[in-house]
Amino acid sequence: MQKELKKLIQKLVSAEANLDDSAFTIEHPADLSHGDYSTNIAMVLANQLKKNPRELAEDIVSKIQQEISSAQNNQVEEPYDLIDKVEIAGPGFINFYLKPEFFVREIQKILHLENNFGRSKRLEGKTILMDYTDPNPFKQFHIGHLMSNAIGEAVARIFEWNGAKVNRICYGGDVGPHVAKTIWGMKQMREAFPHDTDSLTDKTKFLGDAYVLGDKAYKNSEKGDTLDGVPDGAKAEIDEINKKVYQLFDDTKENDDHEIEIYYQKGKTWSLQHFDEIYKKLGTTFDKQIFESTTFPIGEKIIRDNTPGVFELSDGAIIYRGEQDGLHTRVFVNSLGL
Repeated sequence: MQKELKKLIQKLVSAEANLDDSAFTIEHPADLSHGDYSTNIAMVLANQLKKNPRELAEDIVSKIQQEISSAQNNQVEEPYDLIDKVEIAGPGFINFYLKPEFFVREIQKILHLENNFGRSKRLEGKTILMDYTDPNPFKQFHIGHLMSNAIGEAVARIFEWNGAKVNRICYGGDVGPHVAKTIWGMKQMREAFPHDTDSLTDKTKFLGDAYVLGDKAYKNSEKGDTLDGVPDGAKAEIDEINKKVYQLFDDTKENDDHEIEIYYQKGKTWSLQHFDEIYKKLGTTFDKQIFESTTFPIGEKIIRDNTPGVFELSDGAIIYRGEQDGLHTRVFVNSLGL
């Protein structure tokens, strides 16, 4: 109907002005009392023809009513037989009110199309890569991940409904301080370590508790707190675990800490199993999951190959001074080499 109304208006004003369909709008009014569709054509023409927009609107409405009358006499149907009335509002908006028959007819079309309603081929032949959800192993799946999934999955399905092939990917941070904090917590809570036969709920709760314990210990240690009068060494221990986790993915396997590797594999496996349970409930199937452990060696090589040059050394870290590009200085490799 929107397209038909545009064609009708263009036809009626073509003698006075040559307008393409992008020059004016036909939209649903925010206030439904202003009709089912509203157009600003009179205001657009007023600027071009230097005429009063209200008078132009009256002239256009008169022509529309003549078209409707002529169409009825000649038994021409859509869209004329579906327009109930046309009114002018404000400085020159033209509001269209449609007959109830229009909505009955549209609902009948929808029911006839069944599950194909809204489907098109406008994106046929295109492949679209979509990255969304992205929860991190060793941490809880939270509301932010759920929001990302809802938005990403909705957009992906819209693309597919319009003929595109969508590749869904999920990028997870399976290395980094959060992993080290959780593993540290797992070690402290080893007496409560779940058995393989325990439920996945118990395993993921254990991981969540371990992360909270490790995160709290790290922050307290940073502040210089003591444990029974002795300086708390949690920060140093967690930083060391962090290094050892990264070492699991380098080329020097002889340096791997096998105890850390066991904790790591258990925690990551439980996390991914938990995420899969959630994805099943949400109706999401990813074509590929990409983890930071597979990408950071490539990124680190690029950074080191371009230092100095694009990047620079600063207090043992590798940074990029982004002020020249309207950004802030960013740390790409910290002083721990991570």
